[in-house]
Amino acid sequence: MLRYLAGRVGQAVLVLMATFTAAFLLLQALPGDAIMIKFMSPEMGLSADQIAEIRKAYGADLPLWRQYFHTLRNFLTGNFGYSIQAGVPVSQQIATNLPPTLLLAALGFAAALVLTVVLAAASSLTGFGWLRAALQSLPSLFVSVPVFWLGIMLIQIFSFQLGLISVISPGPVERLILPVATLAIPISAPLTQILMPYAEELQRERMSPKRLARRAQRSIRRWERLLDV
Repeated sequence: MLRYLAGRVGQAVLVLMATFTAAFLLLQALPGDAIMIKFMSPEMGLSADQIAEIRKAYGADLPLWRQYFHTLRNFLTGNFGYSIQAGVPVSQQIATNLPPTLLLAALGFAAALVLTVVLAAASSLTGFGWLRAALQSLPSLFVSVPVFWLGIMLIQIFSFQLGLISVISPGPVERLILPVATLAIPISAPLTQILMPYAEELQRERMSPKRLARRAQRSIRRWERLLDV
């Protein structure tokens, strides 16, 4: 067990290191310089020496290999640097955005579970073959729809066409409805594909002739006892 856990932890570390290295190299390969783009604007009025000092403060003047290990050390120690665009430490941005992100993720997963149970129950309980086929095709449709397109269509339908949800100064609950739905629909697709066969099998077992016969016998015996009393 310990060997298995150690192996999994080692694999996770290797994946994180590979991801970090790939992200660093891709960012370095991008054309342009974020510091130069940000601070060379004539409106800021910074001199070349001042820009050079800013580059030195960010470590952008170091060789590539030193930048890599400098960034890796800061990452491992929890120092994520300073956001040039936002003008605040990255850790502060994470602390600010993490709670609403976790709330949205939790609500999206909860809504996906509810949608999964509703679709599976409706598919197994309906007596109409066409409706069952339509419900069973929904998970494949949910998987195939791109999430960004789904979000745009939900806004277009429920905000612009029907006017049910405002996109301008929405309330604290109203602003969560469409994002939660956008997350819940694709999450529910694989869950529904797993749950639907079990729900249908359970329904078939409940409605099997032997089970119905046993229920009828129990009902007859119960009525016989009542009549004897």
